Amino acid sequence: MTSLKVYLDPLPQHGQAIWRVARALTTFAPPWVTVVQAPAEADFHIIHGLGEGERLPILAGLAAGTQPPYAVVQYNVLTSGTGSAAWLPVWQHAQVVWGYYDLPTLLAADPAALPAPFAFYHAPLGIDPVFTAQPVPRATLVGTSGYVAETESVAEWAAVVDAIDAQGFHLGPRLPQLVPPSRWRVASGVSDQVLAEAWSTCRFVAAMRRVEGFEFPGVEGLACGARPVCFARPHYQQWYAEHAEYVEETTPDDVFAQLLDVVGRPYRAVTPAEQAWARARFAWGPLVRGFWDQVQPSV
Repeated sequence: MTSLKVYLDPLPQHGQAIWRVARALTTFAPPWVTVVQAPAEADFHIIHGLGEGERLPILAGLAAGTQPPYAVVQYNVLTSGTGSAAWLPVWQHAQVVWGYYDLPTLLAADPAALPAPFAFYHAPLGIDPVFTAQPVPRATLVGTSGYVAETESVAEWAAVVDAIDAQGFHLGPRLPQLVPPSRWRVASGVSDQVLAEAWSTCRFVAAMRRVEGFEFPGVEGLACGARPVCFARPHYQQWYAEHAEYVEETTPDDVFAQLLDVVGRPYRAVTPAEQAWARARFAWGPLVRGFWDQVQPSV
C-alpha cells in the first residue's frame, strides 16, 4: 500500500490537550502512515478544528486549488468564533471529521446551516495507560483544571471547597478565585505520572466547561478513581454515561448550590470495575485506529 505522508499540525500556541491527540495519532498510526514535520513535505494534513483561524486558510486553499487532502479533529464549534454553518464547507471537503460532539445534530439545529452529508467519525478522545488509581490517600475533595475560572467552573468549586472547609487540587495557573491559597494545591506542566497521583487523591474531578468541551480530566480522573462531575449536556452524558454526577448548566450561584448538594450526598465511590471501564472505553488505540480506518480508502 502506498505510504501517506501526514502532517499533524499541532501549533506552538495549542495546549497540552492538542499535543496529546497528535501524539496518539502518531503512536497508533498504521504502517502506511509516515508522519512528517513540515507542511510542505506532506500530502495529507490533520487539521485541529479550534476556531476561525483554522477554518479560513482551508477555505482559501480550497478556492485556490492548493489545499492538500485533509481530515479534521473538531474540538469546538459553538465557541470557535463562528457558527456551525461556517464550518460545513470545511467538513464537506474533509476525508473524515472526528468529533466528540454530534456534529450532524448540531447542524440540524442551526437555522443558518443547510445540512449536507460529510464523513463523520463520532468518538470521544482518549486517555493514556498511566491514568490508573495510585495508592495514595483520597483526601482532596475535588480536582479542577483550566485557565478561565468562569467558563470552567473553577470559581463555583472554589466556593464549595471554602464553604465546607475542604481541600482542592487545580491543574493550571493559580487563579485568583482559588482562595484561600492554603486550601489549594496548584500544579502546571507536571508529568502524567504526577497528574495520575493528583487525580488519585481526589474524590471528585470537575469536567464542567460551559457550552462545550470534552475535558480530559474527567475521564483521566475516573480512571484514577475520582468521580467526574459534568454539566448535563448531551455530549457529556453520552461519553460519561452513568459514571458521572450531573448538574444543570445555570447561573454560577445555582451551580454552586447544586455542587453543594452533590458533595453533601453519600459519596458514590468509583469502583474498580468503573475504572477498568474508563481505561477500556477511552483507550487511545482503538479510537485512533477507527479514525485512520476512515482515511485508508483514499490511499
